[in-house]
Amino acid sequence: MVQRSPVLFLVLAAGAATAIAAPPTQPMSVDQVHCHADRLQALLDRTDLLFGDQFSIRGGAAAPKPVALLWTDGSPAADPVGYAYSTQWTNAGALGPEKHLVVDLNVHETPLGRDPSTALVPTYTLARDVLASDARQPGDVEALTISVNPVRTLTPPLGYRLRVGNVRTAAVAETKRGEGLAAALAPCDAVLSVADVHALRVLASVLRPLLWIEFGSSSESPERATFAVLYRGAAADPIPGGARTSFRLDAAPPDEPERRLAVELLIDIADDGALGAASMRLLPPCTAAGERDCSGPNEFGDATLQVIHPVAAGQLWNEPEAPTLCLLPDDHLPCTSGPVAFDFAERLRDTRWLRP
Repeated sequence: MVQRSPVLFLVLAAGAATAIAAPPTQPMSVDQVHCHADRLQALLDRTDLLFGDQFSIRGGAAAPKPVALLWTDGSPAADPVGYAYSTQWTNAGALGPEKHLVVDLNVHETPLGRDPSTALVPTYTLARDVLASDARQPGDVEALTISVNPVRTLTPPLGYRLRVGNVRTAAVAETKRGEGLAAALAPCDAVLSVADVHALRVLASVLRPLLWIEFGSSSESPERATFAVLYRGAAADPIPGGARTSFRLDAAPPDEPERRLAVELLIDIADDGALGAASMRLLPPCTAAGERDCSGPNEFGDATLQVIHPVAAGQLWNEPEAPTLCLLPDDHLPCTSGPVAFDFAERLRDTRWLRP
């Protein structure tokens, strides 16, 4: 019979205790936060959202109802995951509930082609998350397609883009080569934790930014498209049984980045990754062109951010009292420009999303 060394046993026990006691998330420097933000924004700048029979948002098309596109980090190695959806539109029949498309973008480690004379350039695969996406029929006005440009030129030849949609007959994945996503997929030296990734995926699923053309959050003229990035913030302060961690959302119309809605969220994350009490606040207005970590001017109109209670496909999440942040407090919609507190135990009730 092999006898276990008492010294080895103590070392293993100490290591296990350290792993259990380790905080669920770690603080980041401002530079590390900006690294994650910049790579996601670089990817967003090379992404277009198409709807229906391939109408381009960046091309100026107006969707039948507001649509949104968001990129965030989907793994500890910061592999990007994209979320696109047509927003909820009450009293609109079949167009009412949201329709979702979720994709993963991966880079191949060994991009060797069959032609050995060709240059070794990165190879990317854009794949639809079938279980998280709502399948639509061909020609559906709410069919969504995420289109990513992987080559250097901003106007690649036809067929060079990665295009994956939620139409039933469309390809589930596409693979292309190119050197245009180097900045978007350059690694950052801050590694995300499992708890970070879980929080980002939940936030991407429950945050609903909406920009308004006219003043007042009850305006009947919302923007037809909102493009956003969601990433880790700097703070991860110890609290009893976990850490209070910050996350960031930057949202703007695709053609007006100066109208950025910049929000910081603070979430209490338990040692086991469970999401708890949270709050969100608008970052102060920018005071100079090119300034970071601030919101754009509000003379263009209002902006709101809601935290919804997720529902199954085909259902409305209509919640008049959902936690709502807005630039301009409005008498018709309960919201405030100051910090808004909420709790994920309530927001994620009846779901299995509370912990990783």
